[in-house]
Amino acid sequence: MVIFVNLVPVSSSTDSDKEVDGQTKGEDSPVTSSDTGTDIPPADLKPVNIPDDLFSIIFECEGKSQPWRALLACCVSLKRPILAVLAACYKEASVLHCLCVWLLTCMDEAHVALVTQDMTTVQWHRWSLDDLSIILDVAMENKYYSLVVKAFSVFDPNCALMGFLNFVEAFLAFHDADLCKLHLRKFQDALLQCRRSRNDIQLAQIGHQMWYEETAHKLTNILLQKCTTRYDMNMLLSAVTERNVTRLYTETDYVKLYTVFKLLEDEDIDLRMECFINPSEDANKQYYQNIIDTLQEKAKFNLAREFADIMDLPTNQITFNKLLCELSAIQESKVWQRPGGRETFWLKCHQTFKQHQTSPKVAANFFEIQAARQSSIVQQVYVREREQLLGLAHHWLSKEQPLIQREDLEKLEQQIWRCRIKVEVESSERSPDTDEAMQLDKMFQLPDSEKVEPDFGHLGNEELLIRETYIIKRNTPSLLTDPKESKALDKLIQRELENYCISQALKLAKQFQYYNQDLAIVMTCLQLAQGTLNVHEIDPLMKELPKKGRDRRTSWSWMSGGLSRSTSFASLSSFQSDTFTQDVEDVIETMETITEHCTLGKTCCLRILNCYTIGQVLNKSYESIVKHGRFDVLREVLTSEHAHRFPLAKTYIQSSGITDDELAGFLSDAITHSLSIFTGYEDDDAPDSGGELIFSPIQNRENFINLVKLCDNPAVLGNRLLDTAASFASSNTEESNQAFAVEIELLVRGHQCHTLCYNMEGIASVLRTCRTRSMVLAAAEEYSLLVRLLTGVGRYSEMTYIFDILMKVQQFELLFRKGIKDDKLKVALLDYLKRCCPEDKDTFTMVALKFSMHREIAELLEVEAKKFLQHIQHNYKNLDSSPDLQNSLQSVLQFYADAAESYVKVGCLRHAEKCVKKVRLLALQMHLLSTRTKVINLSQRDVNVFIAKHPRFPEALMVSEAYGKHTDWSTAIYNNVVVDGDFRYLEDFKAHLPLPSSLLSEVATRYKRDSSKSSATIANMKKLLSYFSDVELQYRLATEFGFNEIAMTLLQGEGGAFLKDVV
Repeated sequence: MVIFVNLVPVSSSTDSDKEVDGQTKGEDSPVTSSDTGTDIPPADLKPVNIPDDLFSIIFECEGKSQPWRALLACCVSLKRPILAVLAACYKEASVLHCLCVWLLTCMDEAHVALVTQDMTTVQWHRWSLDDLSIILDVAMENKYYSLVVKAFSVFDPNCALMGFLNFVEAFLAFHDADLCKLHLRKFQDALLQCRRSRNDIQLAQIGHQMWYEETAHKLTNILLQKCTTRYDMNMLLSAVTERNVTRLYTETDYVKLYTVFKLLEDEDIDLRMECFINPSEDANKQYYQNIIDTLQEKAKFNLAREFADIMDLPTNQITFNKLLCELSAIQESKVWQRPGGRETFWLKCHQTFKQHQTSPKVAANFFEIQAARQSSIVQQVYVREREQLLGLAHHWLSKEQPLIQREDLEKLEQQIWRCRIKVEVESSERSPDTDEAMQLDKMFQLPDSEKVEPDFGHLGNEELLIRETYIIKRNTPSLLTDPKESKALDKLIQRELENYCISQALKLAKQFQYYNQDLAIVMTCLQLAQGTLNVHEIDPLMKELPKKGRDRRTSWSWMSGGLSRSTSFASLSSFQSDTFTQDVEDVIETMETITEHCTLGKTCCLRILNCYTIGQVLNKSYESIVKHGRFDVLREVLTSEHAHRFPLAKTYIQSSGITDDELAGFLSDAITHSLSIFTGYEDDDAPDSGGELIFSPIQNRENFINLVKLCDNPAVLGNRLLDTAASFASSNTEESNQAFAVEIELLVRGHQCHTLCYNMEGIASVLRTCRTRSMVLAAAEEYSLLVRLLTGVGRYSEMTYIFDILMKVQQFELLFRKGIKDDKLKVALLDYLKRCCPEDKDTFTMVALKFSMHREIAELLEVEAKKFLQHIQHNYKNLDSSPDLQNSLQSVLQFYADAAESYVKVGCLRHAEKCVKKVRLLALQMHLLSTRTKVINLSQRDVNVFIAKHPRFPEALMVSEAYGKHTDWSTAIYNNVVVDGDFRYLEDFKAHLPLPSSLLSEVATRYKRDSSKSSATIANMKKLLSYFSDVELQYRLATEFGFNEIAMTLLQGEGGAFLKDVV
């Protein structure tokens, strides 16, 4: 290489396309003088004509117009790659030419022939990227990958393809997964950099972006085909999919290939990954189907489904075969012997078809095949099972109804009804109390959410407008000759009527030429309501019903809504007797009468009667009520002036099948519209009264409650109103007063709805919204609306933040007008002031006086008195007769006196008495200031000490009563009477309190403990005994203390005989 570098000449030649000069060489010259820039290449050089040493070749070529091309020709002729490297050192040299020549001279002749077989000359060939691509293909096929890497590293190390070539080498030569991923990341970065660049090539000299992508795509496919083991395949696919590098240069989804590989990695399947490169080819599709078939043969249906989903292949047959396999397995188990097990399995099949979105035709075919296998078994359990299977087939087949003949569905319907008739017959023959019957009743009784019933076509409201005539008479011979089957059909018809399937019931009756009384009654009610039949023309059998039935005036409950007849149709007809014509009254009375004889079809009759009655109330025809929108009819009923409009609306709601969600949406819109008008939010002229609106805010609260009770669950309406309030809040960007008013009223009404049904979650949601919106109202200075929100919701303890807002902006007086009629607000106001504003006595007093709340005033005065007492305790350690102290005591005394007066006004006599005792204590303290005796702010110990030693009983009693504590008077009596001999103290005691024997016993105990008794003490004790009336205790104590004269006196006195008996 040193020689190579030193021999690099300083280029001074012209452009590569410049023509060769006119010099010529003889035949002995190693290089011809032909023009290498023309389309006709020079003659190929022969090795014998080329100098032997390197420098001679260089000097010889340097004399030519394109020395680098001459060097390349010598390189090809002599098979010396170093000459191609030297040629690349010229500035005007084509690196692509040099690279191609270098690679060819490094390869075997046989492999070179694969590249040059179509070339006229190799030495003077103009190399292109297509040629380089062919060379790379041959190199990769013949394991020259390291050579290719070396070539690019020598001639174009900055080429964007360099990273990918290193990846190929790492994969094929080193089998290093981490190194593969590293080089792929470098290739990805280089390719992205190339895309971001304005020029396709910056530092790179070979190729462009599109060529890089095409080459990488081609080489990736070659690598894919060279993978001989699944280990290599896994390493390759994991490397190219780690960062999804392949998406940059190929449309082939290698992530999908890797997913397929991992899915089938452990399966004994011949994985031809080249088939996945072009999935649209028919041969490859057949290969995919073979894989699916193989997996199904191994009962690996989930795996087959995953593979089919990945390859976008239909999975209908996989689902079909999987269920057949599961059916075969379960039929050999004990589960199949239990009807419930089979029922669950068929439902699972239905859910499986539904889950995998199977073709309706395939699913229906599956169930039809299984039903056909049950057709030969007549046992009830299998008939029910066949009915279920046919119903499932009908369910799926009806989804393709536009694509099939209606006759196919009708045949299925007939088979289903036949099965149902057989099931009814079998059920009627079994005793309902037997275990077998109970087990059969539980069969095929799935939850409503899991039931799959065949849809025979329901006409909706059109069911109530059928004008067909029920021409079958009672004596018409039926196609069902078995009475049991006729009875079973009877029940089926009645069930259809119960579900408002009048057309289906009529179809069943006509199909079997069967007479059903319930159906006859329903059809009679329909004809009467439509006016196609009058009362006098009804069937004689209908006229006989009242004679056979019970009393027509007997109350009965409407089965769906629980409303008694007295609150629904009977009362309505009687209330409107002045406005109904006689014919209308006869029709209503006849329909009510025959409806009472209907059993399972009664709800159908009631709906017909309800629509007819509403039509008469609103002066409209029956047909218009049925055809009219349900909510239009409901709006007209609610806006009418009918006294029973709410019960009538309730029956209509229940009979027309309006759900709570639908009703809540309707009522929410109506309430919002009414509030918008009455608050001025909408531009429409407000009506003079609420008669044109469903809801009027000026009406009493009872009307709104009746409106809310139309919902079975008022919480649904409450949530709707809350959502509407939220929409007002989000749309009120201009902070309109009217919009705020509507929003507040909606919150209040929503709270009423939740309160009505005790929905705590809904109430909490309203309160959270109120808190948020109160801040907005405060910012907009809408204080009157804040008060409306507070009083409308009425939860004052949870909404004290509104009190805070009003207090802060000095708008607290706005609450006074509301509080006059709201006792709860009065209490909440004072409670708030006591808890949150204890220092603001003026506001508290003003509120209390405003509402004449004397008890609260008294409590406030007591609190003030206690604060003054604490002030005295802290500032006057030693009591004296200073004017300040006297004034303070006088203030406290006045507080307690005023509190006592306020308590008396509201009848709180116990509290008043307590305050009076405090007044006396304070008066005593003022009296005792001159002696520096303290009677206020005493502890329990100080109280006991004062009472025990104070010589004046009335004053001691005042202290005892003021503190309300239990007093030990025995100590006081012993000290003042026995020790000091003050029997005046004892006389005062007797004047206020009784002298119980227990008191004497306690005094005697203290006397015994006194070890330093004087003669005066003994004399006083003797005298004290005479003040008590308990002779036995006196005698016992006199004997114990040695007072013999007293004991003798007692024995000789009136109680002597008693003492002699008990002593």
